[in-house]
Amino acid sequence: MTERWERAAAFARLVWDGWQQVVRAHPPGRPYGYFAPKRHKDMAWSDYVALGDPAYDAYDTRPCQVAFREWAAAYETGADAADLRAVLLDIVTDPVESIGDCPREDFSRRGARWTVGLCSLLTLDGWWRKDGEPPLHGACDAPGSCPHPPPVADEGGGAGRRAALPADTLLVHVRCQV
Repeated sequence: MTERWERAAAFARLVWDGWQQVVRAHPPGRPYGYFAPKRHKDMAWSDYVALGDPAYDAYDTRPCQVAFREWAAAYETGADAADLRAVLLDIVTDPVESIGDCPREDFSRRGARWTVGLCSLLTLDGWWRKDGEPPLHGACDAPGSCPHPPPVADEGGGAGRRAALPADTLLVHVRCQV
């Protein structure tokens, strides 16, 4: 896990560097939210969706967007980074918003988290460990209403808990959206 995380963080730094090259040549403009259509209370969903394509085209055809896509398409990665490239560059659809003013190391951590997807952990003893949040028992809805005594020590969320696991631990990555 650590090796993949480090590779993802290193690749995220390269993506950040690429965005900085593009921004030096092309002003970044505005994030997609500026172009996104506004939905009115009485507007049908289909009418709102129909406004989305022209809005995205207006956003996506700006010089900085085109230049970033061209940079990403031309960037050569080794076979070991092809999987990281596909995931991270697919996620960074709005570099103004996702990279923007983000410092390089912050984007490196964020990019690794997006790419590897290991920021949460469900332990065998039933605790949901999410980085930056208190542990939550799997049978409960919120920390404030959880009657279960929390684990003795908080190892820093999912990332801290994973770092403390033995080297021969098998981790399973499940992608789920409910």
